[in-house]
Amino acid sequence: MQQIKALIFDLGGVIIDYDNSSDYFETEIAHISKDRHITKKQVASYVRTKLFPDFETGKMKAREFYAKMAKVFGIKASQVDWTGNFERRAKINESTIDTVKKASKRGYAIAYLSNVDYGRYRHVKRLLAPYRALFSFGFASCYMHMRKPNKNAFEYVLKKMRISGDQALFIDNEIQNVEGARAAGIKSILFKDNSGLLKELRRLGVL
Repeated sequence: MQQIKALIFDLGGVIIDYDNSSDYFETEIAHISKDRHITKKQVASYVRTKLFPDFETGKMKAREFYAKMAKVFGIKASQVDWTGNFERRAKINESTIDTVKKASKRGYAIAYLSNVDYGRYRHVKRLLAPYRALFSFGFASCYMHMRKPNKNAFEYVLKKMRISGDQALFIDNEIQNVEGARAAGIKSILFKDNSGLLKELRRLGVL
């Protein structure tokens, strides 16, 4: 096995403290469930399976995304507030950034790989601006036109970073993405919190 040379981090739920399930579906969309007797789980499932594949790969414009959400759930497009909610709630996970700093000082190449639409990604870049020097590479699905957990997304990242799968370590908070990375030959960690991440990185001899 090759020595690990690069760490690839997910953003939302790892580097950025924001989770759609709690920060969007439990807040902005809660009223839909109440008024139309649709569960938040059903809302989330619809968005993730019917809209995200095109929206997060840049194939669906924001206007269309908002219109489809509004039509399906019988609300005004202005009530969807997908980007606004993110801008108000998302913040840097300082503890994870400290881990990124430690890894960077050890000489690892640091990258991020995120499933994200254009609107939210603009705010992501503002959040990451003070830490830009830490990241050698940044990959956003809306510009790649492919997304996790598809194998081609991971292969694209490895090619751009000029490393093999066994030279990379991937960290994500969603099991399907971790499994996708492993299928592409990348050792992966399921992120739950920074304390657990540190323990795993030390176990692997990374830190």
